[in-house]
Amino acid sequence: MDNISKVIAVILAGGFGTRLRPINNQLPKVLVPVRHKPFITYIMDQVGLAGIRQIILCTGYGAQQVYDAIGSDYKGMKIIYSVEDQPLGTGGGLRLALPLINSDHVLVMNGDSICQTNLTSFLCFHKQQQSKASIILVESAHSMGYGKVIINHMGRIIKFLEKPDEDGPGWINGGVYLISK
Repeated sequence: MDNISKVIAVILAGGFGTRLRPINNQLPKVLVPVRHKPFITYIMDQVGLAGIRQIILCTGYGAQQVYDAIGSDYKGMKIIYSVEDQPLGTGGGLRLALPLINSDHVLVMNGDSICQTNLTSFLCFHKQQQSKASIILVESAHSMGYGKVIINHMGRIIKFLEKPDEDGPGWINGGVYLISK
């Protein structure tokens, strides 16, 4: 993609981490250490490897802790914060951050999961397809706990099954999106 450095990454980092409570009671889930590093830094490293130079962190719970841990610069990437006063969900968090987004393409990533993928290739694919929105899908042997994504023969999404009736193999949302503003 031309000018990958002009793409802005938005990382959704506002979750409470309630399922981590037996392990962690004090930190927002994106700051829980994995191999002695805050989890979110692995996602930010992946973004940096793609050549993206600006990240918007959509924070909520523990926003000040996230800012104190990450700051306004991470490995040469500019970090901007969009802080939710109350949980807004994925769409609400993106809408709140909209005035901060000054690029034609926005890479959106869940801050609580890692999808090992080549982001540069994903960005090129999105542009070649002239898509308005692209989503990384992951093939899973057990899709029931994640929701299932149904695609047609051309790879276009035709349906999301939030709570499938039965388990089995299928495509699931990888938590990585590219949206044309």
